[in-house]
Amino acid sequence: MKESHGCTSRPPPSSPPPPPLHIAMYPWFAMGHLTPCLHLSNKLAKRGHRISFFIPRRTISKLQHLNLHPHLITFIPINVPHVHELPLHAETTSDVPFALYTYIATAMDLTEKDTELLLKELNPQIILFDFQHWLPNLARSLGIKSVQYMIAYPISTAYLGEGTRKTLELTEDDLKKPPPGFPYDDDYSFKFYTHELRFLVESRKNIEFGSGVRLYDRFYIGTKLADAVGFKGCRQIDGLYADYIETVLGKPCLLSGPLLPEASDIDLDKKWESWLNGFKPGSVVYCAYGSETQLQQNQFQELLLGLEQTGLPFLAALKPPVGFDSIEEALPEGFKERVEERGVVYGGWVQQQLVLEHPSVGCFITHCGSASITEALVNTCQIVLLPRLGSDHIMNARMMSGKLKVGVEVEKGEDNGFFSRESVYKAVKTVIDEESEVGRAVRENHTKIRNLLLSENLESSCVDTMEEASPPPPIHITIFPWFAMGHYTPFLHFSNKLAKRGHRISFFVPRKTISKLQHLNLHPHLITFIPITVPHVHGLPRGAETTSDVPFSLFPLIATAMDQTENDIELLLQELNPQIVFFDFQHWLPNITRKLGIKSMQYWIVYPFSLAYFDKGPRQRQSQGNDLTESDLMKPPPGFPDSSVKLHAHELRFVASTMKWEFGSGVPIYDRFRIGRELADAIGFKGCREIDGRYTDFFENFYKKPCLLSGPLLPEPSNIALEEKWKSWLDRFKPGSVVYCAFGSETALQQNQFQELLLGLELTGFPFLAACKPPVGFDSIEEALPEGFKERVEERGVAYGGWVQQQLVLEHPSVGCFITHCGSASITEALVNTCQIVLLPRLGADHVMNARMMSMALKVGIEVEKGEEDGLFTKECVFKAVKIVMDDESEVAREVRENHSKLKNFLLRKDFETSCLDSFCSKLQDLL
Repeated sequence: MKESHGCTSRPPPSSPPPPPLHIAMYPWFAMGHLTPCLHLSNKLAKRGHRISFFIPRRTISKLQHLNLHPHLITFIPINVPHVHELPLHAETTSDVPFALYTYIATAMDLTEKDTELLLKELNPQIILFDFQHWLPNLARSLGIKSVQYMIAYPISTAYLGEGTRKTLELTEDDLKKPPPGFPYDDDYSFKFYTHELRFLVESRKNIEFGSGVRLYDRFYIGTKLADAVGFKGCRQIDGLYADYIETVLGKPCLLSGPLLPEASDIDLDKKWESWLNGFKPGSVVYCAYGSETQLQQNQFQELLLGLEQTGLPFLAALKPPVGFDSIEEALPEGFKERVEERGVVYGGWVQQQLVLEHPSVGCFITHCGSASITEALVNTCQIVLLPRLGSDHIMNARMMSGKLKVGVEVEKGEDNGFFSRESVYKAVKTVIDEESEVGRAVRENHTKIRNLLLSENLESSCVDTMEEASPPPPIHITIFPWFAMGHYTPFLHFSNKLAKRGHRISFFVPRKTISKLQHLNLHPHLITFIPITVPHVHGLPRGAETTSDVPFSLFPLIATAMDQTENDIELLLQELNPQIVFFDFQHWLPNITRKLGIKSMQYWIVYPFSLAYFDKGPRQRQSQGNDLTESDLMKPPPGFPDSSVKLHAHELRFVASTMKWEFGSGVPIYDRFRIGRELADAIGFKGCREIDGRYTDFFENFYKKPCLLSGPLLPEPSNIALEEKWKSWLDRFKPGSVVYCAFGSETALQQNQFQELLLGLELTGFPFLAACKPPVGFDSIEEALPEGFKERVEERGVAYGGWVQQQLVLEHPSVGCFITHCGSASITEALVNTCQIVLLPRLGADHVMNARMMSMALKVGIEVEKGEEDGLFTKECVFKAVKIVMDDESEVAREVRENHSKLKNFLLRKDFETSCLDSFCSKLQDLL
């Protein structure tokens, strides 16, 4: 397989290092894209590359602290045009609810002219993008290479992506089988819940995502047009999938390495540090469900009750559930009182990396975002996978729980996708319980993966390998992520890794968001936050810039606002003149970059597995031009390298429905993705060749353009401590005894699922920290808690609706289990930590596929069972999953822990991520 595209060793000392590149990064306007792209930028800048990081103007302040090389990484402020449906000044998905994301994409697309101007001025050699499907044409017109870079692992793209599923008419049956040629593991087969299959099918054909572009089309177009694709990941884990994507797309597929988080130069918030310090090492469960995910109230409460049921102290960083303005009002009745001494449900932003690093955290419940997965993997807390319903999250969860077996996935209802408090409890108990055979195996696997990811020079070797395919001069990169913290943060992590290599990053970020990211900029001399003025879109709150600022329903308006920055982006690109722009949701960006002679990369902060499986491009042959159906999505696209993916009916239904979902500017979300992929010069993903290679090969074979893997984008060691309140709380508990459950900062569960999750945690008997947003319809965690929950778990469980330092929580020795919503970031964090993984994927294509990959392909976690049709999980399912991973006597848990340990050691091993990043940078150079 194309070894140079993955994580291999650097050239011998006699070989001169490749000259630095000027790279433009233009991530999707979301913190979850901007942040990992900035992390990548830091790693590239560390090697001397110059990064022009495209970022909405007011978002720069949120990312400034993450720029570790400000002399090389320059934030290029993007003035995000106002889209009528968005609140005034909304720039990123953090500024709006999920429903308005499409308008953020529209706003992003509207920055195309500005992006062209910026690229003309900056004249980068290559541009990395993700959602900006228009960017490759723009870059090509300016003589700039483009890479569609995904800040996720390539497995999702390989299994679900446009390059491998050449149709919109995929059915649930289609998605049950991997695409032709998908790297199949005889020891593992992906299995999807019915609700996941349904989601994956529906999301492909129903989700418009800005400017009238379907989300999957946005991906597909960017992938098709980009010169290469890239992923977070390393060859040891993602190589097969990256190779597969490269084969399918017929273009380079780069692995940037795991993109481990750079050491933070700020401490964990004192309140969390103090709280966590109150608990014994490894006793706290940290639960985070993603900055963009809102659970429904029932799921919000189930999650918290599951945490309560564990009996462990817990910190739940969750957004208020759907329909609620605060955590308090969404808490199960009596929950707050029951868990007062041991459980916190926090609805704000939490320094996840620092929380996971706190010794009290023994379990991380993650929504299976790739960034969270990476943070989990490089920390010692056990991983519980609770994937949100997204293709990456699902695939992350399956990969972590199945293939890698580094975590346990929370069981969900087969059809409804609901988890219960019992299933949360079960998953946490499984990974925390030292006597659980499954938990023991998961912990062992996690330890191995963690050691791999943290091994000396591993990440460097990944980056080295990336650089081998790159031209000599330094790269000026602009990063323009989707306006969501869940994008900005991993993009910034990525930027740090790129800046570490000397690349200069101009990081586009909404102006007011910059302050939130400033501390994550580890290379301020190389990474410059370029403030983007996000236009106000009618329907968005005033000043909303990212998805963190709004409920999920307004996310499309954030996309519209992002699209309306197109003119400003073009002007900025003309001024900055980067060589490449990394983008994600800005499907219009490739046209701007091509016009300006700037390359574009559609970069994904998720693993390529999910994108490869659901990608509209490869599935077009199945659908014969018609909309993809659930039946289509049940089967993998032709050529997909894994035929064992199983999606539940509710997942297929959801994915199929989202295919036509308008996501900003009237663009269906999947069209937004597809167009960006078709137009981009390259496609990028979070991931490594060893895990994701065959999926990136699949992409590359289809789109006939480079598909890059950036490495797993492992969280950098934090230079700030875990917030005192979390440290104090976690310190109260025994090592490895705490279940940490996180369902994503942007996911609000329905109340019943919220409560089932919490009750599942409660059932486990472990201390738990559930970081969940208040469920839908609730403004606070408190009001959504199950009746009597707070009192029952008062000494051992915390349901917290605010932001939690997930990485630090997962690193806390007390955390033994992580229940994750299967966002790729959370999956990564889970994999590099020792806590066992319970996969409870939120209903998203990425999350679903992440869960399948983690639970089935990698077998590093246990997925919470859900109802086939409704996708609902129960408390018993949560309990069961936690118990499996925490039970040292459980054979399943022992296998999962062993796989997790192996994968963790692999991901954390010396030079691994470096080699991925080197390879990624090398392929970027080739694009230029």
